[in-house]
Amino acid sequence: MSARSVTQEFFDHMEAGEVDDIIGMTAPGAVVSLVPLHAHGSMAEAGASYLRDLARAFPDCWCGYGGCS
Repeated sequence: MSARSVTQEFFDHMEAGEVDDIIGMTAPGAVVSLVPLHAHGSMAEAGASYLRDLARAFPDCWCGYGGCS
């Protein structure tokens, strides 16, 4: 699996709003630290919350790896 294919998979899931699938791409027990947002904790909780908020904030801007048209 290449970095490009992982990135494509990530953005495909973001475009579809499939946060649980993105979390499934991470290692069990992975942690996240989003310092500017003061969000720290497990990827399954803090990371998922951030990704869901991000997907809701820009629902029409997740246009895959190629960028929005």
